[in-house]
Amino acid sequence: MQRVKELLIVGKKSVFVLWSGGLDSTYMIQQYLALGHTVRAGYVEILNNTEKTVRELKAIECMTPLFKGDFSYVGVVGKYSIETPENYVFNQVTNLFIALHSVQRCDMIAIGYCMNDDILGWLGDVKKAYLAFKPLVNHLPKLTFPLLKTSKVESMGNLAPELSHHITWCEAEAVISPDTCECVPCRRMRNTFPYKNKLTSTQDQPIIVT
Repeated sequence: MQRVKELLIVGKKSVFVLWSGGLDSTYMIQQYLALGHTVRAGYVEILNNTEKTVRELKAIECMTPLFKGDFSYVGVVGKYSIETPENYVFNQVTNLFIALHSVQRCDMIAIGYCMNDDILGWLGDVKKAYLAFKPLVNHLPKLTFPLLKTSKVESMGNLAPELSHHITWCEAEAVISPDTCECVPCRRMRNTFPYKNKLTSTQDQPIIVT
């Protein structure tokens, strides 16, 4: 199994991952466990996108027993509604605040932003906002983004087949055929993996069909 060098850290660490049931966060969990670290994962529920939540929690339910090593899924760690989706960076900081408020003491909080993600242009602002929490908490875990130099093709290529069978990415608010859904993640994944049966899933979504 190829190991992303950005995940290589000295000594066994306790890592908390905000897990969506998608490719990037699932790949991080797999890789941290392969390196012998302790991984705790939690989910942040978006209340005003019920269908997305159902898909993601189903994916997490299917994948949780498949991980080997010192791993536990701690469940839904927070819930909120996104009323202003244009405030993309602020919503990401909200996720970090929920993680800090909910997680037990850990060494690191890992976020699965990867190569070419839209958020990368604001990454410095996200880091500054996170560091602003330092005076307010007894312990501020290191915030890390280990997949910044990793493409989705690389992550998919190294993800265990039993996990890739279950991952989800669709953000549509209704059940739509995954080969016609026009949400940004579905279009991106169709463009990235445009060949039939590369991915399969036990869920209604996502299944790539061309």
